[in-house]
Amino acid sequence: MNSSVPTHKFTLALNKRVEDTTVLFMEVIRAALSVGTNATAEERNAMQFLNFLDADGNDHRDISALSLIIMRGTSGELKKFGDSARERRLRYVSITKNMSANSATPAAGNKPAEPEYVAVLAFGGKSDVESATGRLSLWR
Repeated sequence: MNSSVPTHKFTLALNKRVEDTTVLFMEVIRAALSVGTNATAEERNAMQFLNFLDADGNDHRDISALSLIIMRGTSGELKKFGDSARERRLRYVSITKNMSANSATPAAGNKPAEPEYVAVLAFGGKSDVESATGRLSLWR
């Protein structure tokens, strides 16, 4: 395990107005899969993935040694977080309510409504991620 002070961090922002925890958990999983799958070799190294061997000898691979910071905000604040992450060239993913597999698609010719942001996950250098979070508050 890398004993040095981490230089990178994961920050997850969730929409504080979504009350259905099943929706939130599903979107967290989708966001994590996207960020991890699309990471470059350099980013994966900074994510500090480890393998843990349990008492039964089962190998649990690719568990990050980094903490996950969980924040909350409105849909608009999550959008700003995602926009800021993109501007800072962080590895990130934004999940909106209409991205779910069972969401309705707008009829042809109709402009889609402003998306409702459910989750945004960002990974990058600590100072860049921290400056991208804006007005988000810690999840309590």
